[in-house]
Amino acid sequence: MGNLTEISIIFRKLIIWLSLGIIVFIFLRLLFIIAINSWKASHPIRIPPPKMEFGKLPNPKFSQVATSSSGLRFTLENIEGVPVVDKPQEGTASSKVYSMPKKSPTFLSSDRSNKFAVKLGFTNEPQVSNSTIYNYTDPLEPLRTLSVDSINLNFILKYRWENNPIVVSNGRLDSKDQALNEIKSFIQYNNLFDDSIALGKKNPELLIN
Repeated sequence: MGNLTEISIIFRKLIIWLSLGIIVFIFLRLLFIIAINSWKASHPIRIPPPKMEFGKLPNPKFSQVATSSSGLRFTLENIEGVPVVDKPQEGTASSKVYSMPKKSPTFLSSDRSNKFAVKLGFTNEPQVSNSTIYNYTDPLEPLRTLSVDSINLNFILKYRWENNPIVVSNGRLDSKDQALNEIKSFIQYNNLFDDSIALGKKNPELLIN
């Protein structure tokens, strides 16, 4: 076994070599980053040419009445969604577009729509306005109606309060937030809640004062 002097010498050498290794690693890493950035600057990514898989966009229709830009409203629709302030000329040139094929009705669409309507209290047979839209009327409250798209179960639930104004005076909500909370409770109770409703945009509208 070596004495303390030999151990001290070995330990100091290890520190020196470890320090040199760290310095060399940092230096090589900086060289690597500089080389990568230089390569990207000299070899920019080629923008793929536009494809025609979804058809050609129609030509924009400009108003023939306006003679100046004072009465026109301009909308910026770029990929970033906001103006590119720092480098306007370097905005994203293109973006990926994904096809979303339209769903078609199946043999189970009618059954799914009816089960969904029963869950909301509509037990009568529906009136079919077309091959996919089913319209229901609440047997206990004829002013309450339900329209369901049998393909994706998107629905419109209405109550014709104008034919029964007393329900408005008896159940008046104090604010839009309270109305949203009531709707969320209804949706959660009927197991209709998902991330698109939780995180999506809500736009309540006051119909009466």
